[in-house]
Amino acid sequence: MLRRSEFLLISVIEPDGQPVGLAKMTVYTAKGEWIISMESFREMLETVRCDDRTVVLFFKSNASFQYAVHAWKWVNEDAENSFIMVVNHHGCGDGTYGTQPYNISGIRYDEQHFATYLLAEKLSWREAVHTFDLDFTNNFGYGIGARQLATYDKSTTLSLTNDFSQDLFSEDIGEVTISVACTDCTTEGGMVVSVHVGVSIGNLEEFTISASPKDFIATMELQASIEATLGSPYSWRQKITSVELGGFTIADILTLDSTLDYYIGFSVSAWQSFSAVTFGTSATLSDSAVAEIDLLNIKHSNFSGWAPTFQPLPISASTRVSGDMVAYSEPALTLHLTVLGIGFEAGLDFKLPEARIHLEGFASDKEVGINVETTLDVTLVAQVGFAGVDLVEDPIYNNSWPPTKDTIGITPDSNSVTDVSGFPRKGVTCPNKGGEKVIIPRNGRGGLRVPVLNSIGRMAVTLEKETESKFGSSLWEPEKSNGMTCPRFQDRIG
Repeated sequence: MLRRSEFLLISVIEPDGQPVGLAKMTVYTAKGEWIISMESFREMLETVRCDDRTVVLFFKSNASFQYAVHAWKWVNEDAENSFIMVVNHHGCGDGTYGTQPYNISGIRYDEQHFATYLLAEKLSWREAVHTFDLDFTNNFGYGIGARQLATYDKSTTLSLTNDFSQDLFSEDIGEVTISVACTDCTTEGGMVVSVHVGVSIGNLEEFTISASPKDFIATMELQASIEATLGSPYSWRQKITSVELGGFTIADILTLDSTLDYYIGFSVSAWQSFSAVTFGTSATLSDSAVAEIDLLNIKHSNFSGWAPTFQPLPISASTRVSGDMVAYSEPALTLHLTVLGIGFEAGLDFKLPEARIHLEGFASDKEVGINVETTLDVTLVAQVGFAGVDLVEDPIYNNSWPPTKDTIGITPDSNSVTDVSGFPRKGVTCPNKGGEKVIIPRNGRGGLRVPVLNSIGRMAVTLEKETESKFGSSLWEPEKSNGMTCPRFQDRIG
């Protein structure tokens, strides 16, 4: 019944005391040491009782009872004789689901009730076991009974689902006002975390974490408003929030806590004209991606399958504009770990992606709009090290995609268009090509800024009456409305 090595299942406990899974531990004893898990003979037992100094086992039959008497009789033969029993039972150990090692140094038998009274001393795990392998994963493989697996069916996934959408900043740069909002900034899904610890004679020799995405999607949509021509480049980066994700504890061997930090970066340069621009992208990571991080030597880490896929979000602008914008969201998952009293940190930073857009407005006698060139860069980085010390980085995945090109129409506000000076003006109601009424505001110089339709029939751009010669006078057949001049939209426009 006693062994030199033993396979154990240890409850993995969340901070609220509930089990999140099972850790598999294989313990190897030194010469003269013996260990047994109560799980290995639980089917023989009727019930179990524990207190601080005694573990009482009631066997189902006399045969089972006599088997234990024979196996353990050597314990009472010498005061120095003892063995370690690992008890996994309600009321034994710390917490409802605790797994507790005891040092058994004497036994009293009750043959009438098929009971053994074990003289027991509670041990910490670090006192009880000195050489072991510890794994926490949902994929145990063979050798785990269906009863144990059925008891613990929670996932090991850390949830990363959060909505970070908010106004980011509004800042005056000289006479220019820049306002940026996260109109749709979210993360969805989670990260499945597995842990392996290898200890030999009390020394930590192996410590690895495996992380894989689970239905992970990161979406970033920004709206940037710039209320004049910007002469100098401008950049901004900030941590938007930090979210506690929770963690777990495995006896007094391992503790894990986790946080998700969310960063946004934005820059703009060579910007001409007032405009509000909305752009972004959605990135997905494959569930087959794996990061095997060696916390003792990051150079031994392995990464595979981390190439993301993208779904561009529609780009829109309120006026014809030229310039360059760069934006990125950066979810950063940090794991805070303590094993055998030693603190570690491991991080996964996902810049998903860095989107660079170059906008170049154009106008002709048939169409007005913006040519857009978009470039995507992705940087995924792992970081590890001791807690409180600068972490060492190791790239997981880096890539830049060739630029994509598109042409977009322009979507002005139909009720109020802000002129280049940043001051809204009252306007006049005029019919558009579809017979609906639109507000035609005055610009800062007394002329009219006129929404027209582009070649595919969408609202395209605001034109200023003073510059009608640039676009052809055929666009400007005036009609009267409320005593003011309105443009007449020609059939060939749209």
